[in-house]
Amino acid sequence: PFDALELLESVERALRADPERGLRDDLGKESSTRRDSGEAPRVPTQSVQRAIAFVEKRLGSSMPLDEVARESGISKFHFCRVFKAVTGLTFRGFVTRRRIARAVELLRDSDRSLTDVCLDVGFKDVSHFGRVFRKVTGELPSQFRRGVPNPSGSVGID
Repeated sequence: PFDALELLESVERALRADPERGLRDDLGKESSTRRDSGEAPRVPTQSVQRAIAFVEKRLGSSMPLDEVARESGISKFHFCRVFKAVTGLTFRGFVTRRRIARAVELLRDSDRSLTDVCLDVGFKDVSHFGRVFRKVTGELPSQFRRGVPNPSGSVGID
C-alpha cells in the first residue's frame, strides 16, 4: 500500500530533482551543451504541476490524455515523456494511484457504499475498481474497509 501524502512528497522531490541526475530538457533529449556550461537542464515542471492540479480537480471524471496535455500546454507525446521523467510514473499510473488513494480516504467513511466510492473516484465498474484497488493495495476494497488483512500478504504495484 502507499500513502497519498508520500506519493505527493515523491512528486515534489522529483520536481526539485538534482540537475546532475541527467533529466531531459524541453525537447526530451540530453542537453550536453547546457550541462557543459553549468546551466541546469530545463524540465517543464510547471506543465507537470498544472497537470497534477488538473487531475486533482477532475479525479472523479474522465481525463483524456489529449485534454490534460493541452491543459499543460505541451503535446501529448512530449507530455508523456516529461511526466514520467519528473514523477517516475506514467500519467495513467499516476491517475490510478491518485484515484486509489482517494478511494482509501473515502472507504474510511463506512456510511458510503463501495459503489459510491467507486463512482466518486472515476471508475465506472465496481468489479474493475476492485481489481485495480487490489492490485495497488494488495486487498479488496471490502477487506480494506473491514480491516481484514490480505491472506497472501503480497502487494501488486507495477
